This record gives sequence, structure tokens and C-alpha cells, in this order.
Amino acid sequence: MIRSLLNKILLLINLVCALALLMSYASMYVSPVFSWLPAFLGLAYPYLLCINIGFVCFWLVKFHANCLISLFIILSGFGLIGRFIQIPFFKPDMKTTSTQAGISMLTYNVRGLSFKDHKGKTVPSDTLYGIIAGSDCKIICFQEFPVSLTSSFETALSERTEGKIYKHSISADENIMGNGNATFSTYPVIGGGKIELATATNLCIYTDLKIGKDTVRIYNCHLHSNHIINDDLTFLENMGKEYNSEQINTLKEITSKLKNAYTLRSQQVDSIASHIRQSPYRVLVCGDFNDTPVSYTYRKMRGDMQDAFIKVGQWTSSTYQRGLYSFRIDYIFCDSGMKFNQYQCVPYILSDHYPVFCHFTVLAQNSK
Repeated sequence: MIRSLLNKILLLINLVCALALLMSYASMYVSPVFSWLPAFLGLAYPYLLCINIGFVCFWLVKFHANCLISLFIILSGFGLIGRFIQIPFFKPDMKTTSTQAGISMLTYNVRGLSFKDHKGKTVPSDTLYGIIAGSDCKIICFQEFPVSLTSSFETALSERTEGKIYKHSISADENIMGNGNATFSTYPVIGGGKIELATATNLCIYTDLKIGKDTVRIYNCHLHSNHIINDDLTFLENMGKEYNSEQINTLKEITSKLKNAYTLRSQQVDSIASHIRQSPYRVLVCGDFNDTPVSYTYRKMRGDMQDAFIKVGQWTSSTYQRGLYSFRIDYIFCDSGMKFNQYQCVPYILSDHYPVFCHFTVLAQNSK
């Protein structure tokens, strides 16, 4: 009797978790402007997936047909798993070393160059030069970069690389000239601009680079942040131990922050995606999207482009680490006129993000 009741309770929990996993898939197609619940479940996708795998294993051990509930939902979204983990054994033809004929690039949210190590000690911003020098990058895209330093950074890079460096940078508020996006390259900048987004604190810039006979448009994006602070993370890590009115209010505030962020990002990404579709050149998109691979932001921004991690990445690639929480929210995409050869996310403990490197080859002429 007790065992039967326990199985019924577990089955009910299983159904709820399976439904939640299914709804997480909807987060990619339902704009948070219309409904924000799927976006929250999309954020929880890895955890929901693991829970449902656990239920499959549980029911299999009991030789019960209930295992089909979660198994069917998992298989219906099986392709999404590759956005989080790439097993190199399944990529026997993937190159392990980059070829000389190609371009190395970097995208990195540098957090205003306020670098700190794992002990919280300040790290000189000059450390960034060493990271770049060791990677031989030809294209460098920064988010949250102090725009007032772009000229001096350009000069310093030129001296260290013994070659001409070109720059294109814009701050979120050009009247204040605070942090913004900056793109540096050894290739000449022949055009560029800024895409107006739904908020003044974030932006996307595009830079047209002359690469040989081709022109490639680089989109350097920084989408709206969730604005989750350390106190919020501490609360979430300890959530469930006890509840009172203050904690319930804190949970409401965190939920409100996330809801607002999802809504704003959906508006921002709609604007950027529309601009990308109108580009007359080959397109490469990179930056800090502040959203996971199972989200409206990711699907809309990527479109039919290639994801560098999926193409040539290995195992997992967490680009953002804060406390117990780890996510891939920084990306590099390119259209069919280019090919990715290498991908690497290096866990330097400087910013709250990690630098993401890739190596790619331009395959086509500049017209689509």
C-alpha cells in the first residue's frame, strides 16, 4: 500500500518534470514579451534534463513502462544536448590544430578591466595583452570595455604585435563615454555603426573589415544583463532551507529582475537579427548574450548560422562562472560563407566571464 502510494507520488512528480522539460523547449520559440514562464524553464533546461534522465533510470530499474514518459520528452529535444556538450569521439575528422590559412579571433567581456583573481586580489589590466599575444588573434571583440582607453589600447597592441591595429568602439552612452563595445583588428576597418537597442545600457556594434578581397561584417553584441548580484546568488544557493516573508520578497525581486531581462533581451535580439538579415556582407556574430543555448535569444540570434562550439568545440564550454552557477552565455556564430576550424574557452579567472577563442576561414565572396 505504501509502496503503491509512493510510486503514484513519484509518477506525479515525473509528469510535472517531464512537462517542465517540454515547456523549456518552448522558450526558444515563445518571445518573453508574450510569456516569460518558458524562458525561466529554458534557463533550468540542464537541471530538468538531468532530473528526467534520473526518472528514466529509476523506472527502468523497476521494469516499468513509466520510463517512456521522460524518455519520449528527452528524445523529442535530443538535438539540444549538443548545445551543452560536444563529445570529440563523435568528431573524428575535426582538426586539433589550426591551419595557418585562417583567422584567429577572441570575444571577451572584460568587466571594465576590473580584473581580480580567485582570491579577490586585483590583477593588472596589462594581463590582457599577454592573453592576446599568446593567441595571435587578428580580430578582438570586447564587451564592457572602457571606451576612453581604446586609442591607448590600440597603440599598445600595435607596438606589441609589430603591426597596424585598427579599432572601432562605441560606449553605451556616447555622451558619457563609459564602458561599451570595442572591436580591434589587424584588418582595415572600412565601415561600421551601432544598432539601437531597447535599453541605453547595452549595445551591439557592427564593424566591416576588409579581409583580402572579401568584406566581413563583425557584430559585437552585449545584451541586457540579468543584474543578479552576489546576495541574490547566495540566497538561491541556500533556498529551501527556510522561508520567511523577507526571503519570499527576495525571491520575488529576483524573479522580477529575470522577467524584465528576458523581455528586454527579446526586443534587443529582434532588432539585431533584423539588421543581420539585411547585411550585404558575410557575417560573424559574437559577444555576451546573457542567455543560455535553450532560449529565444539564442535561437533568434543564431538563425541558420553555425555555432563555433557545436561545430568544433569539445566537451563543455562554460563561459560564465559565478558561485555555484555556470553557463554558456558568450557565443561566436558565422554564416555559410565561413568555416570554423577551432574553438576554445579558457577559464582565466580575471573577469566574471571567460575569453572565447576561435579560428575560422573565409570561404566565399562578400556578397550573399
